[in-house]
Amino acid sequence: LEVNGTEFTLEEIDEGNDGIENFNLTDVQPEVFDDTTGIIFVYYETYDNADTQDSPIINPTNYSAEDGTIVYLRVENADGCYEIVEVTLNLVDDCINPEAACPGEDFGLQLLLVGHFMIV
Repeated sequence: LEVNGTEFTLEEIDEGNDGIENFNLTDVQPEVFDDTTGIIFVYYETYDNADTQDSPIINPTNYSAEDGTIVYLRVENADGCYEIVEVTLNLVDDCINPEAACPGEDFGLQLLLVGHFMIV
């Protein structure tokens, strides 16, 4: 079974800036294998568990993890051929400053129009 690599990354915005978020692990599947038809994808917390098919992650579409967590994806075809790949889960900072996005008390009071007209 030939996959598109052995190490992949998923990123989520750390919305609460608390160092933990929910990841949809299945988002990585199209990157790992081009044609996912008939392919079985199962996620595990350790390489050994992926190898022995022991204790799969129950809900891969809503997996709570900290920045830098590594999970292992077992990719298997109908013939039983498989590969195990590593998926690193990264958190990225929320780049929108909520204070800068909120209008101040002067918001909308003065609008500069083309031709040097001003509405006050």
